[in-house]
Amino acid sequence: MKLTVHSHYPYPAESIVQVFGEQAFFTEKYQLCGAGNIRVMDFHPGPDQTRIRVQRDVKLAEALPAFARAILPDTVTVIQSDSWHRPSKTGQIEIELVSVPVRITADMALEDDQDGAAMTVEFDISVDLPLIGERIARLLARDLQKQYHMDTEAGQQVMARRVRRYL
Repeated sequence: MKLTVHSHYPYPAESIVQVFGEQAFFTEKYQLCGAGNIRVMDFHPGPDQTRIRVQRDVKLAEALPAFARAILPDTVTVIQSDSWHRPSKTGQIEIELVSVPVRITADMALEDDQDGAAMTVEFDISVDLPLIGERIARLLARDLQKQYHMDTEAGQQVMARRVRRYL
């Protein structure tokens, strides 16, 4: 299942992609989102490419119907890898829900616009469950959209504190 989301930052894309390369940006943002047990598993900053892998516990944003509760707990352990290629201002996300047969990947792109920068994220959600996989994917897409908006709001708060050094 495909899901495309958009967000906006009131800063130049070049400055934003620099902040997206900071480990503290992710840990602060996830704390503001209410995640628990946040643990940076891997972090590779580089001049052109940055990669971070973070594990955290996330409460689903949406109540699940009965058929889905047997597969998806209310709180899931998420392992998320974000990588950014600074020169092109593009990135990828890989999300694993521990103990759940779900795979979420995404392509990200930042572009300058007249008021700062626009970010587009194109998610691909796959659920490896016969018969109900597509229904679970639709539920996860709705939840992911809500989580993305919460993540963006928290990210904008953290960005406002961290971006000044790159302007």
